[in-house]
Amino acid sequence: MKMTGLSRLTETLRWRTTDRRCCMPMVFGYAANAAGISLKDALTQTDALVSSQIIAQRLFGYDAVHVYGGSVTEVESFGVPLVFPETDYPYIDPDYKPVNEDALADQPLPDPTRHGRMPYLLKSVKTLRQEIGRQVPVVAVVTGPVTVGAQIVGLETMLMGFVEQPERSRRYLEKISLLSRNLALAMVDAGAHVIMIMDPVSSQSIMPPEVFRRFSLPLLQNIFRSCREAGVLACCLTITGKVDGFFPLYPDIGADIVTLDYEVDPAQAFHRLPNLVIQGNIRPLDFVEGHPDDIKKECKNLLHLAESRPGYILAAGCELPLNSKQANVEAMIGST
Repeated sequence: MKMTGLSRLTETLRWRTTDRRCCMPMVFGYAANAAGISLKDALTQTDALVSSQIIAQRLFGYDAVHVYGGSVTEVESFGVPLVFPETDYPYIDPDYKPVNEDALADQPLPDPTRHGRMPYLLKSVKTLRQEIGRQVPVVAVVTGPVTVGAQIVGLETMLMGFVEQPERSRRYLEKISLLSRNLALAMVDAGAHVIMIMDPVSSQSIMPPEVFRRFSLPLLQNIFRSCREAGVLACCLTITGKVDGFFPLYPDIGADIVTLDYEVDPAQAFHRLPNLVIQGNIRPLDFVEGHPDDIKKECKNLLHLAESRPGYILAAGCELPLNSKQANVEAMIGST
């Protein structure tokens, strides 16, 4: 019997076999392009985001819809100025001068229900849950606190603070993490089945495992613990780049699903993370540069490695590029 995307994910989380492999590519902004909707509209208007996600999911038939406002959604709510291109994600204004960590000490936290574009994202989660949430899971994406912290004070300043003033850095990041946690909880309350934390600055290419353990790990644990207590179906951690040095720490983070980028050896990950559901790790740029046959080959190899592992979700190692080729996305879905 054919399963729904929601039941497929639910059974995968239980490590049970499904009618076909669960496939949950991170189709964020690409959904707008695939649906013929302005990306800027999809990033600022509930109707546009909801329509783009539903149209793209029905076009390809993968197993989730996503709510994502770009990696600067949280930092925008702190008053950091952004530039909004018509056909790309917003980014921090190049004239923005990073603030000192102490400047945020007395600043009140933004409210996810009132500030920036967060209320529109909450409304999008609620609408998607009502319109399609019985068939496919609604995945709400939140930027991780270390990434938000680096955006506000500057990456180099933050990394130097880890060495020179670790306690001050820890207090600063704990405050930032409250926004990530509050937004995640508001997403759960609005109806999100899955909370995905995307924290690219926590990558092993930026920080060694010991720094990750001291600064990132406790913050992620707290967010996922709170989401679990709020009744979320699943928590997902997405860190791009190499993360194999973090594998000994991953079981303690509290995530049900971990996304692996193409730089990670999937066979090694399957061996070293026997109790975590893994998703990935097709190279995202292959959806732009590759041929459908290339995608099919990558998928075949991954599915062969995961043949005896029900806890695997087919996906790219990160978000699908905005200019992905439709035929390549279709090739991935068709491989399941």
